[in-house]
Amino acid sequence: MKRGFGLLELVAAIAIAAIAGASLAAPLYVAAKSLRGAPEETLVQLARGEMEMFLAELSRAAPAQWAEAMQAHQSASPAAVLPAPVADGVAYNVTRAVECLDLSLAADAGCAAGFARVTVTAQGPDAALSLSSAVSRRNW
Repeated sequence: MKRGFGLLELVAAIAIAAIAGASLAAPLYVAAKSLRGAPEETLVQLARGEMEMFLAELSRAAPAQWAEAMQAHQSASPAAVLPAPVADGVAYNVTRAVECLDLSLAADAGCAAGFARVTVTAQGPDAALSLSSAVSRRNW
């Protein structure tokens, strides 16, 4: 009577264990890799979110008040978004700046031409991201 396992049985058991281990390790590897990119993704989300909130706020202004609203934002630029957003225990600085432009894309202090560039900057401990958008009075 034989006792124990044969070589073929051990090799088959090791192969099955390796396949099972690889199938369990793959999702963990993908999750760990995505966590390494999280700060950049957070910067994108913060900048995009602040830009959308600012444009929504701007859309509530009446077209006749557009230049006045943009002048107020331009004079306060760059303005820090408060409270400072915190993601995963890390504080991020988010600022927005408004620059009024004329038709030749030169600075227009009075915002009379109805064009502006809005720039949102999100800055973390190791990286920063700026997102700019052109807006015009005609949009509203």
